[in-house]
Amino acid sequence: MGLFSSSKSSTSNITTTQNTGFSDVSGPAIAIQGEGNTLNLTDQGALDVASRIAEQSFDAIDVSQANAAEAIGQAVEAVAESAREESENLVGNFKTLAIMGIIGWAVVGFAKAVK
Repeated sequence: MGLFSSSKSSTSNITTTQNTGFSDVSGPAIAIQGEGNTLNLTDQGALDVASRIAEQSFDAIDVSQANAAEAIGQAVEAVAESAREESENLVGNFKTLAIMGIIGWAVVGFAKAVK
């Protein structure tokens, strides 16, 4: 799929020995009394969810880039078509004005010749 795959998983086991008395514990803390106790901590799937969110974000970026490229292409086509039509209009207007000028010149010439 993307950069991340949801099929990955990992487990880490860390063993540490901490000898402390209850008088040494301050602030927010967890205290376990006794010897040979085991404390298991888990992220409750948070890393897996974060990985899926990141993958979905990258997929969304790919989609938005494709949409932006398509929109830009359509805009360029529309501008090119508009410029072509405007050029044709200018040429048509010039032809009309040229014909009217020739007719006007001919009428003036004819009027001078008739006098």
